[in-house]
Formats: sequence, structure tokens, C-alpha cells
Amino acid sequence: MKKFAALFALAAFTSALSASVIAGSGYAEPTPMHHAHHAHHGHKHSACGQRHAGDSATMSPEKRQALQQLRVENRLERMDRKLDLTAEQETKIRTLLQQQQEKQRQLRQQTREAIDALLTEEQKQKRQAAKQAKLQQKAPA
Repeated sequence: MKKFAALFALAAFTSALSASVIAGSGYAEPTPMHHAHHAHHGHKHSACGQRHAGDSATMSPEKRQALQQLRVENRLERMDRKLDLTAEQETKIRTLLQQQQEKQRQLRQQTREAIDALLTEEQKQKRQAAKQAKLQQKAPA
């Protein structure tokens, strides 16, 4: 019963969080091709790490953090359904997943900085202009 209550609370939390993130993110319904991609890989649509809720570069830090937490919770929920995790396992796995996200964020930042160090000023300007054009393309009309 305790596990059911925890799962119910988690479901309510992720549902509210998902609605909050999606509401201000420029979320668009997945395309039929997207569903075919998920079916091909044997999973259903969710906020499972795909960039369905908008590019994180255009999100506020709060929304980005909420989306990252949602991804962790969704992954943990899928693991729990398949493996029937204990509360202690869930806590430890949640921590590991959050640490993994932070390491990936740091690695992306280091990679961007290393690439910038190799580019000429003109190339950096072109790269920045391309980034801005991409952001404008994704901005809601």
C-alpha cells in the first residue's frame, strides 16, 4: 500500500510537472514518423529524453531543470514497472541518474568550449548566427 501511495504521488507530480513544462515550451504533437520511430524501438511516447518539449536552449533554467527531473522520474518509473524496485533502490538510482545528467551537461559545455577554442573569430560569428537562426525558427509564432 505504501508503494502504491508513493507511485500515485509520483504520477501526480510528473503529470503536473509535465503540464507545466509543456505549457510554456512550444511543445508540438508528435508526428506519425515520431510514433513509428518509437514503435520501432519498442517504446511508447513520453518525455523520455527526446526533445519533444522544446529545445532546452530556449527554456528558462527552471523549466530545463523541471524537464530534466521529469526525464529522471520517467526513466525510474519505467525501471520500477519492469524490475519492481524497492524504495531504497529508487532513491539510489534517482541519485545516479541525476549525477549522470549533470556529467553530460558538463561534458557538452566542455565540448562547446573546446570547439570554440579551435574556431576563428569569423567561424565563431557564423556559428552564433546559425544558432540564432535555429532559435528563431523554433520560437512560437
